[in-house]
Amino acid sequence: MTSLLTLTQIASTSAERASKAQVFSDLHKDALGFRPRDRACLFTSVEDFDGTWDYLIEELDASLAAEAATEKMHIQQFEERVALTSSVVLGASKADVIRIMVDADGLLDDFRAGDLDYIDYNWGLPYGHLRAFLEA
Repeated sequence: MTSLLTLTQIASTSAERASKAQVFSDLHKDALGFRPRDRACLFTSVEDFDGTWDYLIEELDASLAAEAATEKMHIQQFEERVALTSSVVLGASKADVIRIMVDADGLLDDFRAGDLDYIDYNWGLPYGHLRAFLEA
């Protein structure tokens, strides 16, 4: 029977152990959305650890690509909605168009309070996008 290795046994110094364990835990959370449980940190060999590490890197890359595609889609939807609202309300300023949109979504109080990041979040936009749009 093969004995299992922990991160502690893989790394040689205590500083290296702590660093690898934290980085592995962070990578696992970023890639899969949750921190690893004890069993996820048991490996049959250093190669097994390396394989798990590579898998997590691939999952993180896929997750980041999916997030970027979703963000791009939300920006496109926002731009289309702004264009549509502008065509319906002729002569409206950017602020007027956004005010109409946030009112339609029940976010007018947040807009009046200046909480544009919350509106970005609700619309799936990157933080600061609405502010930059209004200031442009």
